[in-house]
Amino acid sequence: MLETLAYLFIVMLVFVATTEEIMFRGLLLNFVSEAFPVQQSILIVSVQFGLMHLGWGVPLELLFAYLAGVLFSFAFYKTQSLLMPVVMHGVGNVTLYLIALFA
Repeated sequence: MLETLAYLFIVMLVFVATTEEIMFRGLLLNFVSEAFPVQQSILIVSVQFGLMHLGWGVPLELLFAYLAGVLFSFAFYKTQSLLMPVVMHGVGNVTLYLIALFA
């Protein structure tokens, strides 16, 4: 069980969270921020982040992912680093996965 949890944490943090944060906060948010004010950029990119998660087929996921995107973006702007949003994203993914697994 411990090995499975370690594998889950590595996959969710290193591969999923890091990749998505580089794409959405590191690249897209910076790009959109060149054309729009920061607050609008956060909302635009967060909507896109939410829409990407609609593939799970759960409409409520759109709202949850949108709100998570706002939090991750805010953390990115406050720290000027991807580290905090990556950690937040990874911990959130692992937590949701474990809830789904044991619910």
